[in-house]
Amino acid sequence: MEFLYRIYGETINAETTTITFTDTVSYNFPGEVEQFVKDLKANVVGIENAIILVHCHNDLGLANANTLAGAYAGARQVEVTINGIGERAGNASLEEDGILKNKSTYEIISAEDIGYVLSNETGIVLGKHRLAIKDNTFVHLMSITVAFKHLAFSFSFSY
Repeated sequence: MEFLYRIYGETINAETTTITFTDTVSYNFPGEVEQFVKDLKANVVGIENAIILVHCHNDLGLANANTLAGAYAGARQVEVTINGIGERAGNASLEEDGILKNKSTYEIISAEDIGYVLSNETGIVLGKHRLAIKDNTFVHLMSITVAFKHLAFSFSFSY
């Protein structure tokens, strides 16, 4: 890691303004992303003169969690896409990371409008259970919870 810290420091010294952490193959877990960003902030000479950027892919379903972990650790810029549309399994999604990071100030309706427009234009159908933009968001159906509990108690291996 010392070599990496030195390389980052040299690029900042050469007037690079943004240092990027990229989880291209979705290999990391949120705690690892958080620790890496903290380590950059603690060990890279001149890091206060650069912006740490986090860019995550969603191959293992962790893009949003990893992006938020990086932001909470001090990354000042994140790369997200509308509806999470991106290469392979996609990227962190604007609407999900936005609502999770800014719980009280995020406007759900604007994300819904943008998400539907993009879906219509690209032909990529949105999943019924997409956070923040679909009809099932914030809906609680007790019958489903009860049904799953009943099913779980039907099998001895589930408890």
